[in-house]
Amino acid sequence: MRRLHFVMLTCAGLLLSVTFADGRNWSEEKDDVKVQNVSVVVDTGCSVCFSGDVNLSEASNFSNSGTLWFKNASPADVLFPARNLGSGKFIFSGSADCTLFSQNSSVSFLSMETTGSGVFLTGSLSILDRLRLQSGIIHVDGNSLLKVDSDLPNAVVFDNSASNQSYINGGLTRKAMPGGTFWFPVGSSRSFHPFFINEIEKQNQVTVQFDPVFFAGSSFAAAHPQIRSVGAGGWKVESDHPAPAQFHIGASLWDENKVPAGYDRYGIIYASAGDAHLADCKLDLNAYRVNEFLASSVKMTDGFFGFAREATIQLINFILLDGSSNSVFEVPGISEYSRIELKVFNHWGASVYTNNNYQNDLDFRNYSPGTYYYQMILWAGESSTVIRNIIEVKAGS
Repeated sequence: MRRLHFVMLTCAGLLLSVTFADGRNWSEEKDDVKVQNVSVVVDTGCSVCFSGDVNLSEASNFSNSGTLWFKNASPADVLFPARNLGSGKFIFSGSADCTLFSQNSSVSFLSMETTGSGVFLTGSLSILDRLRLQSGIIHVDGNSLLKVDSDLPNAVVFDNSASNQSYINGGLTRKAMPGGTFWFPVGSSRSFHPFFINEIEKQNQVTVQFDPVFFAGSSFAAAHPQIRSVGAGGWKVESDHPAPAQFHIGASLWDENKVPAGYDRYGIIYASAGDAHLADCKLDLNAYRVNEFLASSVKMTDGFFGFAREATIQLINFILLDGSSNSVFEVPGISEYSRIELKVFNHWGASVYTNNNYQNDLDFRNYSPGTYYYQMILWAGESSTVIRNIIEVKAGS
């Protein structure tokens, strides 16, 4: 194969730039580039910069051991053929969106360094060594596959903070091995929602996808009095082994506005892989918090994962009418709820108080001593929690 230190292409649109190992440079403005019926090798120490459409056809023999930059200033299409494209780096650093058509292609190193733009993957792309997410989003639709073949925990490099601007919108597939923590920097169209698995029992190829509508409008909280609300959004985890391995999971508590969740207690909701309707969820209330992440206390397998906010609310059930004690029925942290419905009944079951938007304004100084019963519905968005209990009101001495 003839080794070309510069790229001789049938061209029709980009800025083509080659830097030689000895420091010499060659660059030229071209139209869109199509590599066809020619052998092209980008040697170690050389770099090529594309600024428009790129078509590496099946008829070409292309190998990159240096660095290929895709630096488009207007929307561009890049077509990779079905083969290993070499051990070099592929860097997307444009300021406009790029659509990558990949036909079961593989690259050694892929880096996202775009400015206000992203890459839309169509097809299947394997990354053999490392995926680096510095800036820009990789969009992976439901029919496409982005896979990291390396089994090293640090094969995926990203900024693990709520301000992260580079992640995968869709699913990421990667190998997971016993003994390591494997991160999945996935998110929605609005924000980053990292997820990890560790202590996996055996080697597995795991796919994780964040979906902002998982558990939305779930009735799970209403059926579990220990849960105050269920957060919309969650993670789908799948592995390729016929008998999925068990592992611990962990995920960020960042919400859709990139705001860390408050320091209430949270549990992990889990539904099995076969329960797509989330009809039979389980609850891990012993999950523990590490900074802005929640980790499971028990090992789990493939399935759907989300967060539940625990009903840690402590309501009073005794009021003393002595003139100095607090006689108002108060709901702690009332501002955390979007709305509270309260109904109070006397000892004989007659309604004595109803308020569909309670604001801590029921003062029992206006009521006779005795036993009262109440029903309270705490609303947090679309989720609600029902609490039923008694209040003993006694006269002061």
